[in-house]
Order: sequence, then C-alpha cells, then structure tokens
Amino acid sequence: MKEEDMESLRPTVSHAYDQQWDSATVNSASDIIRSLASSLAGVSPGQLLFTSQNEEGLILFAAWWPWDNGSTVSLRIGPFSVDEDAFDRDKKKEYLTAWCNF
Repeated sequence: MKEEDMESLRPTVSHAYDQQWDSATVNSASDIIRSLASSLAGVSPGQLLFTSQNEEGLILFAAWWPWDNGSTVSLRIGPFSVDEDAFDRDKKKEYLTAWCNF
C-alpha cells in the first residue's frame, strides 16, 4: 500500500476492529492476543495489530506493518485461533465473510 492510500485507509481499518495494539500495549493483552502477536513475530514499534474476537474464541485480525522506507505499509487480514483444530476452513471462511460483510 502506498503512502497516499495509508492515511485514508488507517481510520477505516481502526473502526472495523474492537481493539488496537502496538508494541507498548500488546504485552498487557490477553493470552490469545499475545499468542497471535507471537505468531506474527511480535509487534515492533510503528506496527499496529487490530483485533476483534467472536463469542466462540476466533479472532479476526489486521496487521498494519509499515516498511522501513516509510512510504509503504503491508496490511494482512485473517482469522486466528490458538486451537487451529477448533475451527475448520469453512467455519473460518464463514466468520471472515460475516465480519467483512461480503
């Protein structure tokens, strides 16, 4: 994502999730959020992790990862569960579709 798109997209991403984590706050998050952050190799300064959790324990996340050049950001969106066997692929797709209103 290029710099001109970053400024307009970040508030949209932020409003789509219940919580926002950064390198200073992620260590105070729940165990499942810390597990998610760990699976993404941690949250470094400047990076943001947006999360929403459903009543069954599946988390929808968006990882906002700026590049070192300062003008590009990668946005990774997906479902996460500590117990990967708890949700099959179809169930994850169903939740992702519902969360994103597809």
